[in-house]
Formats: sequence, C-alpha cells, structure tokens
Amino acid sequence: MTPAILRTFSRSLFPHRLQPLSANRLAAAILCSLFAATSLDAAEGTIVVGSSGASAGCTETTIQAAIDRARNLDADATIIVTDDVADGVWREALRIENMHAGRSLEIVGGFNSCSDLTRNGGRTRVDGGDSAMSALNIVGRADVTLRGLAIEGSAINGSSPASSGISFEGRGRLELAAVTVSNHAGAGIELHGRHGEAQLELTGDVEVADNAASGIDARSSSLLTIRGDGNTIRGNNIGVLLQSPATADIGATGDLLVNNGIGIAARGMGSTPSRTTRVYSTDPANPLAIAGNVLGGIVLDSPEAPYRMCIKNVAIVENDAFALYANGRNARLEINGDCDYPTAAAISCSGPSAHSECNTLSGNGATADQPLIEALDGAHIAIDGMDIRANVASMVLSASAAGKWEKSSIDVTNSDVDANATPGRALRH
Repeated sequence: MTPAILRTFSRSLFPHRLQPLSANRLAAAILCSLFAATSLDAAEGTIVVGSSGASAGCTETTIQAAIDRARNLDADATIIVTDDVADGVWREALRIENMHAGRSLEIVGGFNSCSDLTRNGGRTRVDGGDSAMSALNIVGRADVTLRGLAIEGSAINGSSPASSGISFEGRGRLELAAVTVSNHAGAGIELHGRHGEAQLELTGDVEVADNAASGIDARSSSLLTIRGDGNTIRGNNIGVLLQSPATADIGATGDLLVNNGIGIAARGMGSTPSRTTRVYSTDPANPLAIAGNVLGGIVLDSPEAPYRMCIKNVAIVENDAFALYANGRNARLEINGDCDYPTAAAISCSGPSAHSECNTLSGNGATADQPLIEALDGAHIAIDGMDIRANVASMVLSASAAGKWEKSSIDVTNSDVDANATPGRALRH
C-alpha cells in the first residue's frame, strides 16, 4: 500500500467527527431468568411499555416516558418493552442521561403485550428515524443493559450521515445481549469515553450489521469487550474501529468479523500511552473468524502512539486486499505471541477437538501489486504457529520503509507457508 493510498485510506478509516423498578436487586433477578422463561409476571416497580395504555396493563405508552420515569425512582430499573405498537415498530429516538450513581437500568424487549408478558422469541424493533440524533443516545454516567431489541436505522432511505444506532458518550457500562443494531447511516455503535472510561460489553447473540460507517467505533477512554457465542459484526464499512487510548478484549467464537470492508482496524493517536488490544478464540472447535472482508482483514496504523494488537488461535480467511497490514514505527501486530491473555484464551488448536481453520491464514486474495502481509515504515509483525497457504497475492510478505521511519520487520516462526499463488517474488524487504 503506497503512502498516498494510505493517507486516503486513513482519512476514511479514522474520521475526526464524533458525534427503576424492582427494589434493589429484583431487576437483576428478573433478567437472570428472563430469557430462559416463556412468560413473565410484572413485578412490583417494573415499568411495562405498550401503546394500549393503562387499561391494558401498560405503565407507559412510550419507551422514552419509561426511561424518564425510571430516572426518578430510587432503585435499579427494569423496562419491559412489548410489541404493542403500530406496525410492531417503536419509532423513537431515545436518550438516557446522567444516571444516578449506583443505579442500573435494563431495557428488555421481545414480549407480546402488557397483559400477556409472554416471550415471543423475537426482538422488539426500535427505529430512531431520519434525524441526526442516534436511535439511542447515552450521555454521562451510565449502567445500562439492553436485551431482546433490534435498533434499526433508515440508512437505505437516506437518513442523516450523523445518525448512528447507539451513541454512548460518557463513563460507565453498556451491555448488549440478544440485540441487533443495523442499517444506520453512521456507525452502528459509537463509544466515546469522557470523564472516565466507557465500557461496551457484547455478551452473546449480538448482531451489528449493514451500517454505513463502522460497526463499532470506539475512541478516547473506551473499552470494548466481546464474550460468548453468536455475536457477529458484518456488512459494515469497518467491523471494529479503535482509536487509542481505546482498546478491546475480544474473546469469542465463530464468524465474528465477516463481510465488512475491513474486519478490524486500530490506530495509535497523538501522545497517548502504549495500548494493547487482544483478539482470541475461546473454542478450538469453533474458532473466531475474520473472514470475507473486502478491503482487508486486520489493519494497525500507528505512526504516533505505541499500539499493540495481539491475535491468538483465530481463522483469517477469504479476505480481499490483504490479510494483515501494519504501518508506523509504533505498530506491533503479533499472532500467537505472549500477550498476557486471560484464562479463556488458553485453548489448543491441535487435537481432535480443533477446527481445521483454527490458526489458519488461507484463501485470502490480495489486489494487484498488494502483498498478503505488509509491514510499512517501521512496523513490526510477528507470526507464530500459523498455516499460511492457498492465498493469492503479488507476494506473501513485504517489509519496507516507504516513508521517513526505519525499516519494518516481519518474523514468521513455527509456521507452514505453502501453496500460495505469488506471480512475483514471495518476499520483499
């Protein structure tokens, strides 16, 4: 990738625009059993949302009214959102602002009606419309959990380019489980830590899809955590975009980062301290896959602040443009290295339980004159224990100094490099 292309590429990758109800622990107890149960009796203090009103057993007739009501309660809050609304879609742009310290809010969808709190197996639809406001805005202090919801946008209808699905600008925690965030003209989820760290947790069956910008855009003092099965980030311009000091700890399974423009990209910014992002599989029989991304699998662009991206026991398959790309003297991209992984990453990709794609880099097809794996302008890439085969590229490895910094380096150890279609040289340095 030439410097001119990189500048254009970086500008598109890293734009500067950002844009209570049961007493004490009752809400948490309800939600522990919520998705295992087929129906739910409304507990004391629980807010139930449905357009039919009080005569049908509904506490509030809009989700925003329920949020405002919950804010005034001196307790944790649970809001149950039913499908009792015209066309089955809640057409609201929602705002949660400066929650009281020590209080949590859970918003749960997938119920039939206020009088019949039966789980219907679906996700209650919320459409923020065409305004520049995100479908859900969380500002200031927050401890919020979303379950059983589909946060939909109108990107296909020409909504404002500023509108994202969920925007969390503040500090605290946002958890998603069994949630879809799709079709927004901006990012699916924007995470921007202010006055503390903003944490986003995906804990299973979360789909972030078909958003015009990034699926997840994390910046400033932010931490993205992905756990569990059934998560997928697909069809976005960039699957996950991290700008330091934002980091991620992604330990998951299956087709996580697929069919985006770029699978995952990170950038070290300004004079921020060194940061490390970890991406790893937690099941050898179903490894985390970075696959089918049309502009590349993994990008690390760190000419300024030090940034380290660590990848372990994953499948990097069938991406176009390139598989791995690192730029800048402060960029360190490590595959199967020693990166202080958590216990959940201590799996083995050998033996009868291992999937054939665990620790593979295969089937990727770089564009003309594009290497499969490239380190540029002082970047370092270290690869250990990978099966690198059946890829198509101008060359397999390229380490060069196209700019002002020292020479780049790529170390490949304990790996098989075989059956790659390289019409030119296999290596460039």
